[in-house]
Amino acid sequence: MNKIILTALLLCTGIIAVGCEKNYSVEEFKKDEKLRKEWKEKCNKLEPPAFMKSQNCVNFAQAGMELFQEHYRDLAKKLRENSQSGNETEKQQDNN
Repeated sequence: MNKIILTALLLCTGIIAVGCEKNYSVEEFKKDEKLRKEWKEKCNKLEPPAFMKSQNCVNFAQAGMELFQEHYRDLAKKLRENSQSGNETEKQQDNN
């Protein structure tokens, strides 16, 4: 009887602990690579319905998309700047 009560208490404690998990914002995920790695492992273990119910997994995915967009936006900007400076160099060489 005591084993049953102890098992039930442990299960309830586990459920409560998971339910009280801190929710991280998209910005927190974007700033902290260690946090992203931790949640990548957790979220990859979940099936799609459970993934969508976890606010942390949703925020983790959103942060990943935003970081991806920011990276390629910055890359495109650098390429445009390099292209423009290359055109100016060619014009100067043509004038000489």
